[in-house]
Amino acid sequence: MALRLVEQLEAPPQMATLLRGKAQKRIEESEQAGFAGVEAACRGRPLVIGPELVELARGHVTPPQQAALESLFHIQRKVALRQYETLRPCIVDPTTGVKISQEIRPLQSVAIVAPGSWEEQVPHELGAFLTAAAIAGVPRRVALLEPDAAGGVSPVNILAASMGEATEIFRAGGVAGLVGLLSGWFGPVPEKILVAGQNRLVRAAWEILHGIRPVSGYDLLVLTDSTSGVQPVLEIFSNWLTDDPNSAVGFLTTSRRLVARMESHLAALPEPRAPWTRDMEHVPVVVRSTVEEMVAESARHRVRYLVLLVSKPESCLPRLGRADHIVVGDHAAALAARRAFAAGGVWAGDCIHPDETSGVFAFLRTQTVQKIGHKAAERLRVQLALLSKS
Repeated sequence: MALRLVEQLEAPPQMATLLRGKAQKRIEESEQAGFAGVEAACRGRPLVIGPELVELARGHVTPPQQAALESLFHIQRKVALRQYETLRPCIVDPTTGVKISQEIRPLQSVAIVAPGSWEEQVPHELGAFLTAAAIAGVPRRVALLEPDAAGGVSPVNILAASMGEATEIFRAGGVAGLVGLLSGWFGPVPEKILVAGQNRLVRAAWEILHGIRPVSGYDLLVLTDSTSGVQPVLEIFSNWLTDDPNSAVGFLTTSRRLVARMESHLAALPEPRAPWTRDMEHVPVVVRSTVEEMVAESARHRVRYLVLLVSKPESCLPRLGRADHIVVGDHAAALAARRAFAAGGVWAGDCIHPDETSGVFAFLRTQTVQKIGHKAAERLRVQLALLSKS
């Protein structure tokens, strides 16, 4: 047999058309069957694998197998802990009146879809994912174990999911499990979904689903309370929409009076109006009774750039884990930060493809918080204005 010699490495072939077609068909069948299809695959057995079933599975795993799993998990935890120890927060004072801090936060939820029948690599990979997520501090860790034709799940895989500290274990998986996760059949949609095992059809389905169902996100969210003024808020929107009119922009506030005054201000602008005013008509505006409710609403979405114009911003920061960049200060700070520190163009969270990170790093996000004083913001605005003059 002659080996194929080439001058240089070629790009690997992409997913085969036949495989993609099969995966797409399976996705459509799962969507049509709905949650009833997931329950039917259990063949009358419990969908949720609770502590009592874990103990029952433990009784079917031999002591040597349990010892092997424990040794394996000990190694995985040791590696994950060492990775976690390398992480450090970063605080920089680039100029007077400006403080930039970068913190590392865990994802809020993750799901691992794996075969429930015995496959040599599944306990290892399933355990590695769950262990790393637990060390990273992910509070919700879901394991989906696909049952066999009789609705059974391998005791070794059940025990591996338990030893990996999965907070929820379901007798479900495969393409139907992926569809169910994204449809909310197993609770809130996880921030990250991983596929364990070597089932090419399931991996192909996930590539398709990941492409057509991205996590909802905003390029800009402005959060204000009743202390904010009309013109400063509109200035932020006008600058952003002028630079990037096709971006996803949202506005959350606790003040209906502020919204009414913004509408009156926009209506009073002379003709011809600037293009950004037409874009403002499509900006979703959400009014909540309290700052806490407003922050909770914003936390439901990934946010590229969040401007926090409230009286006590420090109390809100811990609940804004899904925002890549947060600017704290007055409106001048928000306008200066985007240009001076490129905050509007740098992605701190999902810039890296999920498959390009491993271990603990796959379950963490970085978040940048920029605190800019009024004098520093005005100084930077003057400097930026000089640069923009032709």
